[in-house]
Amino acid sequence: MKRLTSERAEIGLQVIASALAGVDLIEQRQPHDDDYSVDGVPTTVNGRTFAGLYLSLPRRAATRSCTR
Repeated sequence: MKRLTSERAEIGLQVIASALAGVDLIEQRQPHDDDYSVDGVPTTVNGRTFAGLYLSLPRRAATRSCTR
């Protein structure tokens, strides 16, 4: 909503997603003890879990430029 004057306003609608999915987000932290690794890669420790929504839009078709 955008107020133009004290007596006039504009109202609009915007699509932010065409599909959504519930997801679990898991915090990954580096361990305090860096002496432990798997195949040379330091491990991560899973922390808190958060519920979230994944919002997605379909990809737009590539726009073609017109040449005359």
